[in-house]
Amino acid sequence: MSIYVCVIIISSLFLGTTFAQQSEFDAITVLVWVNGDVHIGIYCYYVELPFHLPSFPAIMGSNYLWLQYYVDDEKLNCFLRLHLDSRSEAEVDAYAYKVKEILENWLGMKFEFSARIPRSFFTPRGLIRWIDYNFTASGFNPDVILDKFLGLKPNEGWMTLINKKILSLGDKVWLWVYPGIRFGRLYFSKKFRNVFNFKVGNTYTLDIFKLFNFTSSIEIKRKSEVEITLLYYGHGPNKIYSNLQAELVDVELPFEYKVGVALHEENPPGVNIGTFGELTGNVVVDYMRITFKIVEYGFKPPSSSLYIIIGWLIVIIVVTCIISLILVKQKRK
Repeated sequence: MSIYVCVIIISSLFLGTTFAQQSEFDAITVLVWVNGDVHIGIYCYYVELPFHLPSFPAIMGSNYLWLQYYVDDEKLNCFLRLHLDSRSEAEVDAYAYKVKEILENWLGMKFEFSARIPRSFFTPRGLIRWIDYNFTASGFNPDVILDKFLGLKPNEGWMTLINKKILSLGDKVWLWVYPGIRFGRLYFSKKFRNVFNFKVGNTYTLDIFKLFNFTSSIEIKRKSEVEITLLYYGHGPNKIYSNLQAELVDVELPFEYKVGVALHEENPPGVNIGTFGELTGNVVVDYMRITFKIVEYGFKPPSSSLYIIIGWLIVIIVVTCIISLILVKQKRK
């Protein structure tokens, strides 16, 4: 097993939402891709951290630390961005080394700086100046690193679906940390490949608990979000063009939900099932199943009543033709 980790400290002007703005404790997003894959993202917006970054306020926004872990690479790559504001470059460099030491102590490995790039950007609010740092590590035990991230997982909510056995090649973990705060944001992205082999006219069931081989219950104690999309076509270089569309048949969720439309540019609209802020906690979830049918976009098969009408018309036409032939033969005689 190999790992890729990216670490970023960057102003919230560019990325993310501050803790004060985040009302949900956790969330789960499910994307059923048109090629049959299922991608599931699980977020926890408040995880307690075993380390602490010293306060480092920025004029244009709050800085934060971002770690991105891939179960795919042979090295641990880190990226660090620090805003200069009114600070000297020497002060920012000193803080960067401090962050490096904190990460080394937590992860139990040594990093080496590989790049230091000053940058700037003009905005309506003025000039933004920062320094990008890159540092890498190698020769570590990937299982130990994975255990470090899994150790941050809370014992409640959607994170209970995640364990070491379920993670595989192509999955990833993100961790955001705000300086001066002992809480971070944890995110797991799990890919289930070739779950479905879609064919027009067939009906399928998405069973989320079955995908995770999860047989227990999930206790939702605090405000949470759920969003499920059928079908998803991707974007950018991963975009898939298709005329397949999901038609909702049945929804089995033990909490209130709403059904909406997911619009996709140059592809059929999808079905969106979500809580949209209505899942406020005190819910036990022991099943999540969605049944849907695959149809061709722009084509709707005739209803059964229409088939009956067409059948009767064919019978009438055939009978009329037979009677006409008999009458013609009788006249000739």
